[in-house]
Amino acid sequence: MVGSVAQGDVGEALQVPRRLAGAIAVLITDEAGRPVFVSDPREPVDYERSAAPQQSAAEGSARHLDAGGFVAASQDVPGYPLRLTSRVPVREALGELRWLRRMSVIVEATFVLVLVGAAWIVSRGIVRPVSQLVAAVERIAQGDLAARVAVSQKDEVGQLAERFNDMAGQLRDSAARISDLHDEQLRRAEQLATVGELAAGIAHELKTPLLGVASGAQMLSRRLDPQDEEGRRLVDEVLQRIRRMEQAMQELLSYARPAPARLSPLDPNAIVERALRLVEPRAGRSGVTVERQLAASLPSVLMDPEQIGQVIVNLALNGIEAMDGGGILEVETRIADGAVELCVSDSGPGIPPEERERVFRPFYTTKHTGTGLGLAMVRQIVERHGGLVHVADRPEGGARVIVSLPLAQPIPPGAPKESKP
Repeated sequence: MVGSVAQGDVGEALQVPRRLAGAIAVLITDEAGRPVFVSDPREPVDYERSAAPQQSAAEGSARHLDAGGFVAASQDVPGYPLRLTSRVPVREALGELRWLRRMSVIVEATFVLVLVGAAWIVSRGIVRPVSQLVAAVERIAQGDLAARVAVSQKDEVGQLAERFNDMAGQLRDSAARISDLHDEQLRRAEQLATVGELAAGIAHELKTPLLGVASGAQMLSRRLDPQDEEGRRLVDEVLQRIRRMEQAMQELLSYARPAPARLSPLDPNAIVERALRLVEPRAGRSGVTVERQLAASLPSVLMDPEQIGQVIVNLALNGIEAMDGGGILEVETRIADGAVELCVSDSGPGIPPEERERVFRPFYTTKHTGTGLGLAMVRQIVERHGGLVHVADRPEGGARVIVSLPLAQPIPPGAPKESKP
């Protein structure tokens, strides 16, 4: 006798998912493999197939996928010569897995599309501003200092664009200031050239009359009564003023029409020593002590001895005049940065930072006497020698002027060099 039961009841009894409850088939067979119970008597029973799990069981139970597209499992019934077999179609058992696989494909495809879209949006938000920034940089490189980048974002790219616009504005302002300074320098150079030529012409015209006045004053001095002290004082004053005028005219002529430099390799210390011997009498009368710090074995420098000697004399006289009431004039030579430096320092009041560049301008002076051409001539001569001159800080007070002159021959590798103090 074969018994039967509804498939849904079997699925509920076996506690399987509701989706599979109606698809499970249960079969109970005897020792010979004959069906004793089937869950759906309407389904034809394949005795051989139903007995397959029983025949392959090694320890009373077995599971296998048969050739009919079913997943089957069997188990001996304890205490009875019976075997319980259940099976479900593969398409039903794996249907949820297939659904999960299809959903995972859909989710992955959706994620990829969203990722590509987000990347495209982000790239447009970065690449476009960066491209605009590159274009603006190229415009500025070509001279268009009005180039700007439109700022439409508040992120890091927008901040970069704002900083670029600020930098471009500062660059344009700096270029405008440089252009104005250049124009001013050109106008000043033209004015100085005109004034220099005019002054040189006047000096040339006054030179001969001054010589006549000086000769007359000297003759008058010889004819004066030796007891006439007042007359002699006046004549000496006239001669002193004439000498000052001659010196001023000579400075004007030297600046307006500088002589060409006759360069030859010379020892800088020898030139400094000769110049200091000329100014030491003046320093002694002014209560100024001259100190030397000359580096030994300095390399040769291409220079005109007369012109570089004039540089040292001018700097030394400026320092002496700055020390009203005496002081110390220090002259130093050294090697620094591949050049020979001539340093002239004084213990006077010093030069304010805002005036350190102006003191080298022609006709600029803070003294009541002089033409204001002394330091201008110094810069002119030094630059003709390929060198530089500037006013440096002096921690102990006073002023320090440094003249840097290129060497006649480069310093060989490994040679000892003196560093700046």
